[in-house]
Amino acid sequence: FVKDQIYKFFFFQAEDGIRDAQESRGLGDVYKRQVSTQSTWGYIQFQKILIQMKAFKAAIRKTGNSISIMLRDAGIVRGAQVQRAESRTPYVEPHTKHRNLMPLYDLKPMCQLNTFVAPNATIVGEVTVGNETTVWYGAVIRGDINSVKIGYNCSIGENSVIHTAASLPTGIPASVTLGNYVTVQNNCTLYSCSIDDECLIGYRSIVLEGAKIEAGSVIAPNSVVPPGRIIPTHQLWAGNPVEYVSCLLYTSDAADDLLCVDLGGRRIIKKK
Repeated sequence: FVKDQIYKFFFFQAEDGIRDAQESRGLGDVYKRQVSTQSTWGYIQFQKILIQMKAFKAAIRKTGNSISIMLRDAGIVRGAQVQRAESRTPYVEPHTKHRNLMPLYDLKPMCQLNTFVAPNATIVGEVTVGNETTVWYGAVIRGDINSVKIGYNCSIGENSVIHTAASLPTGIPASVTLGNYVTVQNNCTLYSCSIDDECLIGYRSIVLEGAKIEAGSVIAPNSVVPPGRIIPTHQLWAGNPVEYVSCLLYTSDAADDLLCVDLGGRRIIKKK
């Protein structure tokens, strides 16, 4: 309505300028140029107002989209764009009101490039996730009390929980640290522990506070690592509580095959 009124006003003003120009044919070129200049000025002002109206309309649209996104994330309404996307695109997952990345006060999760976080997973607080790490469906990573740091190329299985304590009586940092190439299988619980590179935590295993699992070790499924337990490098442990099972065969960086030999419960490394 406002646009139509402005258009009519400048249209009538332009008509008046043209009419004056027609009546002033015999009054000289100077007066003609003045009338033509006035008509051109009115047209320029009209174009400026149209540009301002377009910018105002775009600002209103952007503000409305921001408000709708805020309401959608808060779980109040479902956005119309989301509904259209779900109806037209068959391969898009159903929209969920759940937010998988949630800041806590000034603590904000940090995810690097090529990180996959499932739509119904939860990462809260001071959590750092490395490059090409996957956090699968239903997993919960809580950095609300202490920090959680996960390296690159890790996998956090479905329904696994990683959380921290406020402090440990031994003085060990109560944060959770996962190295690179760590695999945590489904339904595991990690609580204020430290896991080095290339470790495997089996299904439904629990690693309690203060425990440390050194590089290349494996925890068998349904095992419990008690508080403060240290699992040496390249060993297999299993049970509740975990007990030593065997040493693992691996290859060193120099491509020399190394063999772990058990002698009276001691671990000895020899070249093949």
